[in-house]
Amino acid sequence: MMYNESHQMFYITYMHQEMTKPQPFSITEAAVARLKELGEKKGKVPLLLRIEVKSGGCFGFKYVYDFDAQVEEGDFTLHMDGAVLFIDPLSLEKVQGSRLHYLETLGKAAFEIHNPQASSGCGCGNSFGIS
Repeated sequence: MMYNESHQMFYITYMHQEMTKPQPFSITEAAVARLKELGEKKGKVPLLLRIEVKSGGCFGFKYVYDFDAQVEEGDFTLHMDGAVLFIDPLSLEKVQGSRLHYLETLGKAAFEIHNPQASSGCGCGNSFGIS
């Protein structure tokens, strides 16, 4: 009886940890709205967006957005209203816990990734370094 109670407590704790685990990548409502708008303009609903991290830029890595790519086996996939975002496993390691946002100001309208792993970044918001 004692073992079963302990086992149940472990199971409940484990289930709670699984349910509260943060998403590997998230997206803001502003970014979802912009992706949906772009998809409707292009006549591609849902719009497919691949985010990749490649070597380059001012700080060692840069984000690359591809609206014409296809989902590949092993990709992390995030389905949203009107769009599908996907990231390859190697890129996901470098953006784990990040959030895609769309920002529109007087001088700039662009997607931005808020990456908690980035230790440095460029003013353009597209290049970053990881320590």
